[in-house]
Amino acid sequence: MLTRYFILSALAERVVSFALPEQEVLTSLPVEKDPNVILSALRHADIIPDVLNAFSPLISLSVNWSSSERTNLGNTIPPSHLQHSPDVYINTIPSAYLPFNTQLVLALTDPDAPSHEDPKWSQICHWLFTAKSGRVKDLVEYKPPGPPEGTGKHRYVFVVMIAKNGTTESLELTVPEERRHWGYDGKRSGVRAYAMENGLKVIGANFIYAQNDKQ
Repeated sequence: MLTRYFILSALAERVVSFALPEQEVLTSLPVEKDPNVILSALRHADIIPDVLNAFSPLISLSVNWSSSERTNLGNTIPPSHLQHSPDVYINTIPSAYLPFNTQLVLALTDPDAPSHEDPKWSQICHWLFTAKSGRVKDLVEYKPPGPPEGTGKHRYVFVVMIAKNGTTESLELTVPEERRHWGYDGKRSGVRAYAMENGLKVIGANFIYAQNDKQ
């Protein structure tokens, strides 16, 4: 099954579906566009500060495995429904400015490995790819969430980043050395360390919970 990436450009006033190998124009799905609601949900789940520093959302984000299974700022989805790579919808927030042709860097990370109480393996990189000018490139292929037995709910956090300096030139990005810790040392290192290393800043995030059926 081909993964389709949907990027909404308010400047271009169109929704472009980046599919491999073909492209098509589709409409976007409704997503939460209130920055205060997004930030409140991230803080309530301790994603800020466990995973991310405080940031100013420029985009809203929806990640969909099916018409009924999609990110909704902290909903719970069974791991069995997350086995294939999802579709990604990105929508600029009203009044936010994002230059046309900006390269987007999207990540999926698990800060609760092997468990929320004992995150000694955190963070685990489940996905990392870039999107620019209709071209999508996987840096780390999608790994379906698979929380171990008896480890409770894990937070699976989707993060969108762009170059901190505002360039629209193509970025020379490093590839994480490994999934576990993303190759970085330190408790819950991962997205934050990767962004710092590559000169990126966060502009959007969403998340789900998932847990093993055997608890």
